[in-house]
Amino acid sequence: SALRAYEGSLVKNPLRTKVMTGASLAAFGDYLAQLKDMRETNKEYNVPRALSFAAFDSCYRMFQHAAIPFIVMMGQGHVIRKLLSSVPLVTMKESSLAFTAALERTL
Repeated sequence: SALRAYEGSLVKNPLRTKVMTGASLAAFGDYLAQLKDMRETNKEYNVPRALSFAAFDSCYRMFQHAAIPFIVMMGQGHVIRKLLSSVPLVTMKESSLAFTAALERTL
């Protein structure tokens, strides 16, 4: 199936797959936005605009591919837990590590 092929591609070529998926979705999303605008104003389809969306998304996906593992590695909850533990009247139990990890990843 298409889903299995996509999953296989994510395993074999994760960066390429993410970049191509993101660029395709960005270009398609811009096409839909332009389609609405073309109907209202009789403008023509702006190819450079669509390509700029695809290029930006590609760069962003490459950044995410490199940055997210680092963010997850650094966001294990230890920094927030240490900060909160230093505040009087706040006690941090080992079970709250999942909460602090989630908190660090959202900041």
